[in-house]
Amino acid sequence: MKTEDKLIEEVIKTVNWERVQYFHKIFDIKWQFQEKEGYIIEKIPMIIDLKEELRTLLRFIIKKDMPVLEYGNWILSWNSDNEAMKLEAIFVLEDAIASSATDAELEINKIENLKKKLETALNNEFYEDAATLRDKILYLEKEKVNK
Repeated sequence: MKTEDKLIEEVIKTVNWERVQYFHKIFDIKWQFQEKEGYIIEKIPMIIDLKEELRTLLRFIIKKDMPVLEYGNWILSWNSDNEAMKLEAIFVLEDAIASSATDAELEINKIENLKKKLETALNNEFYEDAATLRDKILYLEKEKVNK
């Protein structure tokens, strides 16, 4: 087994998967799955699905030699110096922002920044990242309308 594969499996092994799945349950974050008959259903992902998603993301940043990748609630980092390699996955349950701008200004800036990231993801053919960003933008815009 290659060193990179060992690092990936070590990261997968150390994540508290029950907590990650609990986060999905508590916030009703559902994934779409295609059934054998071709139907699309939405459901809370199982731990095996969550593990495979992270495994895929970790392989991706290693293959692309990306120092950092933010995807959904994951912040992933990869460092491969000549002597040592370091792979890290952080599952973010919440974030906080402090600014002198008004809430409306912050909301507009956040949506605009996400749109820029979406354009970059599409230009680089990172379609999974683009889909996540699109969903965040739609959620924030819907939230803004409902206020």
